Amino acid sequence: MNVTTLQAQMLRAIALNEHQPMNGGEPSCFEDLGPVWALDIVRTAQDKGTFTSLMNAGLAERSGEGRDTVACLTLDGYNAYKAL
Repeated sequence: MNVTTLQAQMLRAIALNEHQPMNGGEPSCFEDLGPVWALDIVRTAQDKGTFTSLMNAGLAERSGEGRDTVACLTLDGYNAYKAL
């Protein structure tokens, strides 16, 4: 799947987040990923639109509400990240 530059940046921001189990290191498999606080990756209106586009493409998911919202990559999102 082709992703935009902003989507690629967001995929990296999720996969390489310091709160991931790999502590910001390169995940070697999908199971190395977990949810991260959405506030860590969605800081601007542009970020919100980019994250929404990843969700619409089936590359990311979110759960929770308000400050407790978390974001994660789907398996397709992880594969898109690895293809960057």
